[in-house]
Amino acid sequence: MTGSSGKPPRAAGMDPGLDNLVESVHDYWNAHTLGLQYVTDPELAVGSREFFDHIRPWMNPYKFPWIMERIEREAAGLRGKRLLEVGCGMGYDSLEFLKRGVRVTATDLTPNAVALARRHFELEGVRADDVRTANALALPFDDSAFDAVWANGVLHATGDTARAIQEVRRVLKPGGRAIASHFY
Repeated sequence: MTGSSGKPPRAAGMDPGLDNLVESVHDYWNAHTLGLQYVTDPELAVGSREFFDHIRPWMNPYKFPWIMERIEREAAGLRGKRLLEVGCGMGYDSLEFLKRGVRVTATDLTPNAVALARRHFELEGVRADDVRTANALALPFDDSAFDAVWANGVLHATGDTARAIQEVRRVLKPGGRAIASHFY
């Protein structure tokens, strides 16, 4: 979780340069939560049902039909199982997994995204197992905790892709699925 200083959680043994990069990424995305740039109606209250409906066409998985197809395919084998989303943003991908009966833990590096994802789930009437801040380089979960990990356009932006992939592997159960995309 974000510490009392508002900084992202540090990964043990992370060099100061990488720590500074993670902090910069945190600060940027906390101030510019993905999706806010698509708001064309200044009268919309951020976090309202109208807000989420307004930006939905520009958000994954609706903007890219192949992402929705992938969610449908993956969710079919994950009903009732535990999925971790790394980099949930406002929760659109997690929402689709939840609607399909997958138990979701949604994480993001930034508290603003986490707050918006929680609100989004509340408005949609779905309940995630957990929604919290987390650093992909130091995931705050036990080894072998999840049946699958979903990371869509995130792991490459951590500053240490190899370490992020190691963390995904660590939290996956044996035989679990790492479902990661890099398409930006």
